[in-house]
Amino acid sequence: MTPRDAAKLGRARSAGVLRGRRRLFLAAATVALASCGGSSNTASIPAPAVGGEPAREDTRFEPACVDLESEGKADPTDDPRLETLRPLGDEPVVQVMLPRVVSSDADADRLRPRVVRVPGGMLASVNQFVDVNESFGALFTVDADGVIKKKRCLEPFPDVIAVGQGSDIDAFLVGWTTIGSDGSVTRRFEVWSLAHGRMTRTWDDLLDANGISGGATRFGRIHRLEDSSTMVFGPSEERDIQASDSMLVLNLSTWSMRTVPYPPDTVGTPLDLIDLGVDADGSLIELEFGSGVPGGRVRAVESSGKWSSEPQDLNSSIGLRVDFLLGESTSILAGFDSQGRVIWSRDDVFDIQAEGFRAGVDGDVALVSACSGPSSGEVWCPGPKLMAVDVATGTTLWQRNGRWAVSVIGDGRAIVSGPYTDETVTAPPPWEMIDLATGDRASSTVWNAPWGFSVGCCDSPEEAWAAGGVAFTVDADSIDMWYPRDVSTALRRVGIDSGHR
Repeated sequence: MTPRDAAKLGRARSAGVLRGRRRLFLAAATVALASCGGSSNTASIPAPAVGGEPAREDTRFEPACVDLESEGKADPTDDPRLETLRPLGDEPVVQVMLPRVVSSDADADRLRPRVVRVPGGMLASVNQFVDVNESFGALFTVDADGVIKKKRCLEPFPDVIAVGQGSDIDAFLVGWTTIGSDGSVTRRFEVWSLAHGRMTRTWDDLLDANGISGGATRFGRIHRLEDSSTMVFGPSEERDIQASDSMLVLNLSTWSMRTVPYPPDTVGTPLDLIDLGVDADGSLIELEFGSGVPGGRVRAVESSGKWSSEPQDLNSSIGLRVDFLLGESTSILAGFDSQGRVIWSRDDVFDIQAEGFRAGVDGDVALVSACSGPSSGEVWCPGPKLMAVDVATGTTLWQRNGRWAVSVIGDGRAIVSGPYTDETVTAPPPWEMIDLATGDRASSTVWNAPWGFSVGCCDSPEEAWAAGGVAFTVDADSIDMWYPRDVSTALRRVGIDSGHR
């Protein structure tokens, strides 16, 4: 393992505390629907299809994928009652049944579904997931009535599909990656219409509209910023940052661009080892990941293209965080400021030494899954418990004993399941929505099979999250979209071979 690889691995382990939470409590956000890394495909990127051509059919899917043109109707405006997470309906409003890939290879039928909320419904994709020599998939929108409004069968499939926040979004970013025989990486980006599912502007058009020229036009590296309308692009080369380097910052909601220099203290650092965040105002944050600093220490904050390391700016950029303070043999719960300084700690709340949810912050409350003592011998989690603590002080607000699964969190509520015992592993307890302030049920509704909100381990496709008041659950077979109970409708099932009604 090279020093750079080792640094990446250690950084990724620390970053998991901050970035692994998107599955659990994501608000409406920029979502990368496929990996932005290099693709093994070196095929040329075809020009966008034009309207009026024969419908394309891809029989590698079962059922086959067929292009579906938009009816040309304006996309609806979202109901404002969909903006806050609150008790959900008894069942989803829409379930999209996912196709399979036709293949003699038993492992090659796996698809990776991705979905993001858009006005009136969802933008979803499925693409070939196994690392083979083909890159193909389907991109489609589905409204709350279970109608597929438009669909594109794409080859090669985009590496990047990103959508901004807002109830009136009308465009999204699509990008492809190509790796040359010499290892060089090139990327191509286009702006597509949500209404029609086709290109409306080239990348050059977007640069010209924002008055961007020079070296910034060749940027291709993507610095990922979760839960944001912001995308950041940098030089594509594998080299150290130079004093003259800058980043291109794109707002996916307004389609405005600006250039920002890299933080001064990053000069000489490899480009692929820079970690960035974004604050509530859209300003960039430079993070430093390290042992004992869950989520990363804030090193600098950008405003109007200038970087500051003044303490007041650092502390105002990110709120208090709650996570486990890493120790030599055990980890206890603690509160951290922007610099990773410990504000408070609890020597009676220990980390669970296993995969799964540990801690998440929503407003001034932190929900924590923990143990009452350190693991020892065959007792891997003495006194398991689910609890809520005050973010500022660490004071316990409420506690439920036993092992609990935690899924969606947001707007003062969470969806949980438990308590689990050795007997319930094969027959899981129902899911329920609780009030984070009290731990009480937020409604009388509980969800049993076939409806659930599980989050998969490792590379499993199961995910659950909320975008405002709309919840999504995803697995290898389907995408479910949930609405709040007071605006929920009867379940509508749809396959990607469906179309306009």
